[in-house]
Order: sequence, then C-alpha cells, then structure tokens
Amino acid sequence: MELRLPGQKYNTLGDRVRFLSETLRRIRALPGVEAAGTIDSLPVTDGGSIQPVAIVGEPVRAMSEQPELAVRVISPGYVEAVRMHVLEGRGFTDADVADRPLAVVVSASAARRFWPDGSAVGKRLVLGLISDAPRQVVGLVATLLPALRATKVDPLLALRSE
Repeated sequence: MELRLPGQKYNTLGDRVRFLSETLRRIRALPGVEAAGTIDSLPVTDGGSIQPVAIVGEPVRAMSEQPELAVRVISPGYVEAVRMHVLEGRGFTDADVADRPLAVVVSASAARRFWPDGSAVGKRLVLGLISDAPRQVVGLVATLLPALRATKVDPLLALRSE
C-alpha cells in the first residue's frame, strides 16, 4: 500500500515519523498481524536514491570516485513484514535510535563488494551526501529490492527511518 501524507498537516520530518510510528503501532496490534513496516519508496518503483559510499578504514576517496549504492529508508519491522531472508545479524529494531550508532542493513551483493573476506556485520560506512557520521552494519539480507537486480547499481543498503 502506498501512503502520501498531506504536506500542510505533516510538514516536518518529526510530524511524519510520529504519524507513521503510531500507525505502525496500531497495525501491529491488530489480530493476526505478524509484522508491519514502512519503506520510503516501493520496491518496483524508481524511487529511493543512489548514494556514494565510503568504507570506514579504507583509504579516503573523493566523493566522485566512491562506489554508489541504491539506498532505501525502512522502518523496524519491514524486513520481517516482507520476509526478507536475513543471512546474518538482524533487521532494524526500535532500539536503533539516534543515541546509538546509526544502523544499516545491507544486501549480500553489497557485502561481497565491500567486505569480500569476512562478515559485513559490525563494519561501518559513511554516506557523505546524507551525513559524515559512520553507520554500522547490523544485518545482511539476501536482497533488499529484487526489482533492482538488473540495474547498474545492484548493491543495496537500507537506512533505519529516523
């Protein structure tokens, strides 16, 4: 389901986050609901963004020389709701909040690209167009967006909605 909030009523990020958090809380409380979550752009659309990524601990490169990843913003519960296969670690939880390291979930293809010799979980990366703050990988999934497998920017990561 796609949901568009009227900008006049929900004009700040905080307003939208509060609305979506409360909506998810109510949906999860419904009988028979096993999981519920949100994503910023539906998987079969052209939404989301492409971001340059820097891997913490590797030599610093100019942003124009950094590899790019397709990025989606998801909520806690999204990985479970769409039944993504978690290969290692976990999806987002409500504990992934601003006072903790920023969390990311990466696809297996992204993990192979950036950490071919070991586990991606616990590693850190920076999305310089968004923030210089490092983000820690908390989970590895088989794929985030099957519809993007054929695009030129295959590796994916998801950011927790703030």
